[in-house]
Amino acid sequence: MAEGVLASSIIKEVLAKIGLAIWAELALLWSFRDDLKAMERDLATILDVLFDAEKRDGGSDRDRAVRDWLRRLKDVAHDIDDFLDECQTDLSVSRQQRENNTCGIATNLCFVRSLTMAHRLRSLRRKLDTVVAGRDRLGLIPWIYPPALPPAPPSQETISMVDESKTVGRTADKEKLMRLVLDAASDEDVSVIPIVGFGGLGKTTLAQLVFNDLRASDEVFDPRIWVSMSVGSSIRTLVKPIVSATKEKCDIDNLDAVANLLSRTFTGKKYLLVLDDVWSESQDEWDKLRMLLKDGKRGSKIIVTTRSKKVAMMVRTVPPFVLKGLSDDDCWELFRCRAFEEGEEALHPKLVNMGREIVQKCGGVPLAAKALGSMLRFNRSEQSWGAVKDSAIWQMQKEKTILPSLKLSYDQMPPNLKQCFAYCSVFPKNHEFDRDKLIQQWIALGFVEPAEHANQSLFDTANDYFEHLLWMSFLQEVEELDLSKKELEEDGNVKYKIHHLVHDLAQSVAGDEVQARNFSQDNSHSEVCRYVSLNADMGSPEILRSMLRKVRAFHSWGYDLDINLVLHARRLRVLNLRGSPITEMPQSVGKLKHLRYLDISSSPIETLPDSISSLHNLHTLHLSNCSDLCVLPVSTCNLQNLETLNISASSIRTLPDSIGHLKCLRNLNMSFCHFLETLPNSIGGLQILQTLNFKGCGKLDSLPDDICNLKKLRYLTLSQCGILQSLPTNMGKLSNLLHLNLSQCNDLKSIPESICLITGLHTLNMSHCSSLSEIPVSIGGLKELQFLILSHHSSSLSLPISTGHLPNLQTLDLSWNIGLEELPVSIGNLRNLKILVLFQCWSLCRLPDSISNLLMLESLNLVGCEQLTKLPDGIISLRNLKHLRNDQCQTLDRLPHGFGQWTKLETLSLLIIGDIHSNIAELENLNVLTGELRIECRSHKKDLATDAKRANLRIKRKLSSLTLSWTGSCFCEDATSVETFLEVLEPPENLEVLEIDGYRGTKFPSWMMEGMELLLPILYP
Repeated sequence: MAEGVLASSIIKEVLAKIGLAIWAELALLWSFRDDLKAMERDLATILDVLFDAEKRDGGSDRDRAVRDWLRRLKDVAHDIDDFLDECQTDLSVSRQQRENNTCGIATNLCFVRSLTMAHRLRSLRRKLDTVVAGRDRLGLIPWIYPPALPPAPPSQETISMVDESKTVGRTADKEKLMRLVLDAASDEDVSVIPIVGFGGLGKTTLAQLVFNDLRASDEVFDPRIWVSMSVGSSIRTLVKPIVSATKEKCDIDNLDAVANLLSRTFTGKKYLLVLDDVWSESQDEWDKLRMLLKDGKRGSKIIVTTRSKKVAMMVRTVPPFVLKGLSDDDCWELFRCRAFEEGEEALHPKLVNMGREIVQKCGGVPLAAKALGSMLRFNRSEQSWGAVKDSAIWQMQKEKTILPSLKLSYDQMPPNLKQCFAYCSVFPKNHEFDRDKLIQQWIALGFVEPAEHANQSLFDTANDYFEHLLWMSFLQEVEELDLSKKELEEDGNVKYKIHHLVHDLAQSVAGDEVQARNFSQDNSHSEVCRYVSLNADMGSPEILRSMLRKVRAFHSWGYDLDINLVLHARRLRVLNLRGSPITEMPQSVGKLKHLRYLDISSSPIETLPDSISSLHNLHTLHLSNCSDLCVLPVSTCNLQNLETLNISASSIRTLPDSIGHLKCLRNLNMSFCHFLETLPNSIGGLQILQTLNFKGCGKLDSLPDDICNLKKLRYLTLSQCGILQSLPTNMGKLSNLLHLNLSQCNDLKSIPESICLITGLHTLNMSHCSSLSEIPVSIGGLKELQFLILSHHSSSLSLPISTGHLPNLQTLDLSWNIGLEELPVSIGNLRNLKILVLFQCWSLCRLPDSISNLLMLESLNLVGCEQLTKLPDGIISLRNLKHLRNDQCQTLDRLPHGFGQWTKLETLSLLIIGDIHSNIAELENLNVLTGELRIECRSHKKDLATDAKRANLRIKRKLSSLTLSWTGSCFCEDATSVETFLEVLEPPENLEVLEIDGYRGTKFPSWMMEGMELLLPILYP
């Protein structure tokens, strides 16, 4: 029951506010100490019974009475929260006035205000007494909420596990679909292949597998376009994401212009277009869309994923590809990977048995198996697993859109996480969002409970919430192949979205609290709505005026709106006007006392009103991509609680001298402010600033010395500041700096030695600094440095000996240092180094023997090292090596004897074999080789068949592409030995691409003649 969840969160927030020390001062000032104490006591006892209340989601009269009681409780709790917020704000303003000696005339007003506030508090107390009486009549029982979830696994594990699980049980489906995509015998120039199945089965995943397959590469289909479709039926709604994915600008409302653009994009080209998640069942609109896409060359394919059989039958030119659920065994594999550590199942045989029973109830839905496995990962109680297995939720009617497995996962969340998840339903389906912005909104709305440890900020706690939702597959990282995401953000951050089934769950648990509305068509009204988003132009509906009275968050998503009407929502905490066509913000914005989050990004606004200084509670202000904004008003520097200011990609030329007054500012983003020329010295007054971003400020030629006073600064980005010539000499004073990015500072001539005093620095990026001839001699003083990037230096950049004194260095990138001839011997001291990149180091002649000491090394990139003749023999001791990229090394013609001991090797670009070269038999134990492998034969004077047979390529099923070549210098006494060699070099049957070059035999091997042409549609002779 969503009402209990939302109520518990707001009550916890109210209790936290009452517990603040300022209330002793307010209670004394306004004489309502007794009322506050009584209110605190009543709310605490109500909180004890909310867990019992939220469990009552049946249809009995008593359960309906509980739901009605919860609605009334929420109304009172929100009113109390607003009251406390106003009191805090008044006290804060009063203190500020005293500090500024401007409060002398306010004494009488303060007295009148105290009477008003005391009266309001007593009124709220009477409302709460009524709610307490209702609780007693309902006989609710005190329960203890389940403990909060343990910390989520690190994001790296989450991402890798999701990637690995995508292909479980779908190999056969992928191959069937590949045959349809590659079929050139169709009667249609453009064929439409629908993939149909209910939500959560993996339709998008299957389409991604085909889209990324080497057999559907740019050499076969050009262009290849992936589009996430939006919910809607108009031709403009259907065509908008397709136009966005072409990377060209076009007026969507002008269908002639759209037709011309798509004609230029597709005419005469064999294209592959994926329309993911199509909902529109309008035959007329689909026919119009098909006419716009009809000009492709024969063999062009459109893949449509949809839940609707009607859509599939409407769009098809071939029979729909009906996707079935996974087998229980495949679902178990997904569940097992999430629920257990590797090999842990043997320790919990009873849990394994219960887990298999749970999986049988998932109905073959991958999303369900992953969500339940994630939920149970940190729980080893047989009672808890049994409760999930035997839960009554499994009896939910099948026709309901909410999967029982997802509801079970939701029910196990702690209250604050439930609240954060339910709020996500404010986003339209398929909407892509930024992690930091969502977290900022959660905090602004009071959803984030302070951590028990004082050293963890609200942002860190909220980030833990986000990681939990990501780990449970309730949030998903957007794949890069979705090209339309480029339209959403100018900052390049990773974007996320919510699966449709999960979005349905969020809407279900949020109820009427969260509404996405088309107010020009929907005249219904909800008294309980507090979070609103537009899904069409607003116009001026009267219905919205009454609804806004209680709204706490409002999102316009770029639609046209009456801004004056929206500003009547005096309880707003979050106001998102991103992309709205507003040119000015009314002065009345200053009356939004509760506002914490304001986003006016990507709007044509030219200035901000002075009244913005009245937003005393504002924590976050986003003004990114406001290209008409040239001046940041001085009034913004009066926002004493502002923590994040984003004015990136605006036309700001400088900052106000009073910028240092923003004593709470933690994040300042001025990236791509192309007109920014100078910074005031007062910027050094931002004493708790943690993140400072000047990326792409091409006219910024210097930094004030006072910037070195930012003692709390953790992230400093100066990349692409092309005319920045020097850094302040006292950079070493930035003692808390963790990340420093100086990439593409083309005029930067030197780095001050004091930078080596920043002993806690984790990342130092000095790539593309073309004028930089040397790096600090004392760089070895950076004892915590983990990532050092020194790529793209055309001059001779030498590494000081102290580079080998970086005990925690994990990544060293020296790519494109074309003058680099050798590495210091001391590099062997980098005992924690995992990644060494020497890509295109043309002059590098040799590697020091000491490189054999890098026992933690996992990746070595030598691509394009033209002068490198050999690798040290001792390099075979690097048993953790996973990736060796050694192609384009003309003089490196052999790997050291014994390279077969690299049993963890996943990537091997090139293997040269022959009498004086490497032995192909050493591939025998390299069974995790992945992706592409090229084997080049340079001599054939002896029979290599025995060695080739030992290589056992057939079992290396992770290989996707294999190239076998014989060079022009390869001498062979007879064709038979070559034919025998190729016969025993049989690749895995799931290989996607086989290329044979320079083959001197007279016949192909039997394994190519036995159905390989079906399994391998692309063969390069």
